[in-house]
Amino acid sequence: MDDRLPAGRQGSKPLELYAIFLWHSKTLKNSFMTVLHIEHPVPNYEGWKKAFDSDPMNRKKAGVKKYRVYRSVQEPNHVAIDLEFDDYSSAEKMLAALEVMWQKVEGSVITGPKAKLFEVIETIEL
Repeated sequence: MDDRLPAGRQGSKPLELYAIFLWHSKTLKNSFMTVLHIEHPVPNYEGWKKAFDSDPMNRKKAGVKKYRVYRSVQEPNHVAIDLEFDDYSSAEKMLAALEVMWQKVEGSVITGPKAKLFEVIETIEL
């Protein structure tokens, strides 16, 4: 028996390989993409889109790698945005900055914004 293996792993891979796999798994987990998902109604879609396109938050400088804008089919004045980041910290900072900005434009450009941070666990193209 190999004493370097954890209990239940006897006759399997050496402990060094097992430990490297666990370390690699942790490293990969920490590198998952974070998405800041935002939804809110807008009084006027064209006015909101113009404000969004002016990029007052400087998305690129804030760490946004890609974004998607959605417009509800059933409610054309309801939008959703996904901002993708390489790390949680940048997404969290962006959310904090957005919350400050939203207080200034509440009722004129947007109403009742809701945001959540998500970690992308899996992406599959079919």
